[in-house]
Amino acid sequence: MRNLGWRTDSIFFCYLIGDDSAFKSSCFDSVAKDQNDISLCKSQECITGYAVLLDNPDLCWLLDFGNYRDSCFMDLAKKRKDFLLCDEVKSKYTRNSCYMELNFSDQNTSFCFKLKDLSKNVLQKCLSETRHDVNSCMEMKSYIDKNECIINVAVIKKDPSLCDLIEMPKYNISTLTGPTWEKDICMYEIAKASGDVSICRAITDKRWIKNCNQIIETNDQEISLEGCRQLKDGQGTWRAQSACFLQLAQKEKDQEICKQVKSKDLRYETSRDNCYRLMAIEMNDGNICEDIDSDNMKDWCKYDIARMENSETACQEIENKMTKHLCYFSLAKENINLNLCSKINDLEIKEKCIHAVALGEKDFSICDSITNDKDQDECYFDVAKATGELDKCKDISTSAGKILCVYPEE
Repeated sequence: MRNLGWRTDSIFFCYLIGDDSAFKSSCFDSVAKDQNDISLCKSQECITGYAVLLDNPDLCWLLDFGNYRDSCFMDLAKKRKDFLLCDEVKSKYTRNSCYMELNFSDQNTSFCFKLKDLSKNVLQKCLSETRHDVNSCMEMKSYIDKNECIINVAVIKKDPSLCDLIEMPKYNISTLTGPTWEKDICMYEIAKASGDVSICRAITDKRWIKNCNQIIETNDQEISLEGCRQLKDGQGTWRAQSACFLQLAQKEKDQEICKQVKSKDLRYETSRDNCYRLMAIEMNDGNICEDIDSDNMKDWCKYDIARMENSETACQEIENKMTKHLCYFSLAKENINLNLCSKINDLEIKEKCIHAVALGEKDFSICDSITNDKDQDECYFDVAKATGELDKCKDISTSAGKILCVYPEE
């Protein structure tokens, strides 16, 4: 039997708030975060937060088509350092911003020409980082993009002298974002990458000097149970220690180390339950999920195992209805299997599932079974862009949607 007492009281309080109050949505979002239950989220930001916390791009599909969904994929692309997630972003401008946030240094130069709809700035950044050559950075018009590109190349080459190329903006801005501050970031990132504490001495801002010395000390310290216990950070010892124990558990492949994590706050990736979840994924062992205290986090753990094993049976073991539906959605999308969508009782998730399968099959006829006009339009739009069959844009119900489909953003 699940312990729902505290949660029920909290939800009851949320229902007492007037429907027209902004606090009502915030109340449900707060309970959702406390209980790790995405089904209680009332805002787009709440769902995005879960997607990032659980490192789960499938949750981005629950968001409205457009800026929220694009931002969700972009946040996960940055977290995972995954260019393929940038490709999920529909807006050309946001997609280029997504690429700008990532480091191309591990790619070949030919990779730069494979990415779709690249702006000139992103192409220059990509070429600079794949060639480890700062010259293309200097051709960028935006000083923000130019400075970011210089920092990335400087870190790649572990060359502090390149930090001197960071430019002063032509107009007044806050000293927090001025060139001195960016040079300090540049030096800090090089020191962190190289493990050379002497580079920290070139930093002028006291906060960055402290951060620099601290990260070097942490890197030098052997990861061990005792080493983790001795760690401290500016936010208190628990966060640094929890992150260390989690890293050690993954390194040693030993879930017993998760017991050392003191934090049970599910809003942080360094919580004890999330440690067990990550270990279950690391070792592909669903039995570890049973060590998790939170029922909802336990279900997410089973969800992750189901995805890894591509197991419909494992989805059936999930108790939370929404998480179970999302599990079927994930398998349907991955296997392009429309039959799995029929197992979903939630209409919104079911139609997102149909949309995903239609896109995977590149089949407009599958979109026809979507009952919501807005969702059906999104399905036609995505399949039209994926196939290049823009004549199908006529099936979109709204004039604005048809125009955007036929004439994509420049």
